[in-house]
Amino acid sequence: MNAKQFTPLMILLCTLLSLHASAQSYAFKVLGSKGEVTANGTPLKVGSTLSSSQTIKIAGTAYLGLAHNSGKTLEITQAGTYKVSELQKKVTSGNSSLAGQYAKLVINELTNAKAKNNRFNQRVKTGSVTRATLTESPVQMMLPESIKALDGNITLKWYLKEEADTSETVRYKITVKNIFRDVLLEAETEQSQFNLDLQDGELKGNKALLYTVTVVGNEKLSSDDHVIKRLSNKEKAEIDEALKAFPDDESAIGQLILGTYFEDKELYANSIYVFEKAIATSGIEEFKSYYQAFLDRNYLSKKSREQLAQKF
Repeated sequence: MNAKQFTPLMILLCTLLSLHASAQSYAFKVLGSKGEVTANGTPLKVGSTLSSSQTIKIAGTAYLGLAHNSGKTLEITQAGTYKVSELQKKVTSGNSSLAGQYAKLVINELTNAKAKNNRFNQRVKTGSVTRATLTESPVQMMLPESIKALDGNITLKWYLKEEADTSETVRYKITVKNIFRDVLLEAETEQSQFNLDLQDGELKGNKALLYTVTVVGNEKLSSDDHVIKRLSNKEKAEIDEALKAFPDDESAIGQLILGTYFEDKELYANSIYVFEKAIATSGIEEFKSYYQAFLDRNYLSKKSREQLAQKF
C-alpha cells in the first residue's frame, strides 16, 4: 500500500481533528453581562468567548452568565477577580442529559438570535391557534381559554383593552373557583399579572380551576372564564421523571432552560413564571428579549394577540 492510498483516510482524520479543535477553541461563551465586567481589560458582551488563559474582573453590582463548551452553564454575581481556568474546574465536561439539550438550545438562541432557523423567528404551531384564543371581553387574558399546568407556581397575565381603559389607577380582582363554581381564592392587585401556587390552600388537589379577572369597582370590565387543567397522572409522571435530569438550579440561566422545556410541553403559565424569575434575578436585556420572543411566538403578548385578531 502506497502513501496515496492513505490520503482519503488522512483527510478524514484531519477534518475530524479540526472540528474537535474548533469546538474546544474557547472555554466559555458569554450569555449575559451587566455592569462592569471585563476579561483582560476588554468589556464582555453576549457572544464573547473566553479562553482558559484569561482573567475576568467583576466590579460592584454586576452579573455574568457563561456557557462552557460542554453546554454546562455558570453564573457569577459577586464582585471579584476570576481565572477562567479555575472556573472550568467548576463544570464537568460532556452533557448528554435532557437539560443539556435544552441548555444548548438556549445558548444558541441567546448568541445567534438572527439565525434563520432560530426559534426567535418561529410561531407556535398553526393548528393550535384558533379564534377561540381570543375573546371580546374588556379584560384580555394573555393565555388560551384552557391551559394545562404543572403543580407549583404559575403566572397569569392580562391587559385592559384600550377602549375600556380608564383615567384612574386600575385595580384588578382575581377570582379562582372550582368546577362547582365555589370561590377558592380572591385577591386584588394593581399589576396586570398574578402568581398562583397550585399547591397552596384550597387550590391543591383540584383537577380543574376556573379563573376570571375583573376591574375593581366596575364588574362590567371583566375577562371571560378561563380554565386551568392539571396534568393527568400519566402526563405528570412523565414530566416529573424528565425534570430529574434538570439540576436544582435557581440561577437566571437555569430558569431560562427550565422555561424553554415547559414551553415545549405547552405549559405556558409555568414558563411565564420561571422566565419572569430569570429576568427579575438578572435584569439582562438579552434575557428579556428571549422572554419576549417566547410570548410573541406563542401569541401570549398584547401585540401578537392583536395581530392574531386581524387574521379572523
